[in-house]
Amino acid sequence: MDMTSAATSPSSPPLTRGNVSCYLTIYLVRFFSSNGISIHVFARGKAQTVKHWKQSAWWYWTPLVLQAGLIFYLSSLSHPEQYLPWFFPHLSDKVLHAVAYGILSVLFYRALRHATGPVLSTYAFLAAIAGAALYGLTDEIHQIFVPLRHADVWDLAADAVGASVAAAGWRWISEPESPAEA
Repeated sequence: MDMTSAATSPSSPPLTRGNVSCYLTIYLVRFFSSNGISIHVFARGKAQTVKHWKQSAWWYWTPLVLQAGLIFYLSSLSHPEQYLPWFFPHLSDKVLHAVAYGILSVLFYRALRHATGPVLSTYAFLAAIAGAALYGLTDEIHQIFVPLRHADVWDLAADAVGASVAAAGWRWISEPESPAEA
């Protein structure tokens, strides 16, 4: 039995590669069948099983969580420069902050655009920048409690600038021009 026929009920349209990973809305409906309860999610007006939503959500949110975890781990080290010189030998820590939070904002933007409902998807650009900058703020607060580390407002500024530039660049690259702009 293939995934498409196993995942759909007779009342829902067939799942295709194009509509499995589409935007999730908040409408959950339970369909009762002879085999029990099957929970479906309505996205773009098409019923999909929760299983497929989870696969889609994992695809978009896991890289974001891993990047946030890497940032947290590096900010937990008393001497992170011991682990970074071979990787970034001549870069300022502000550049490293901008790059790390730029990656975080792109992953945030990607997750918000593709794995959330249409309302949040509309504001994904601003939410990605705000989310990355807020995570930068919590990271600076976290560093207050790490031996030999301190909070730095300039690190936070580098985080916000990196997040803004990267999110704007990703938005420009990934989204085609709308007909109104052409």
